[in-house]
Amino acid sequence: MRILLIHSDFLEFEVKERTPVAEEVPPERRRGRLEEVLVVFAAAEEDDGANVETVAENAAREIMRVASD
Repeated sequence: MRILLIHSDFLEFEVKERTPVAEEVPPERRRGRLEEVLVVFAAAEEDDGANVETVAENAAREIMRVASD
């Protein structure tokens, strides 16, 4: 798994269109702004399928380590 962690002063978001693979988002949660955030981009790799739990635990551990700094 590859992860990219970005400390950001803020993150703004807005839902642009629906997708058939996600749950319905209530109207009041379709746009927003968060302050002082850790943005995480994650990408699973082909080899990750052999040990999904360990890969996920390692990624979570690294995210928590960076978030606590």
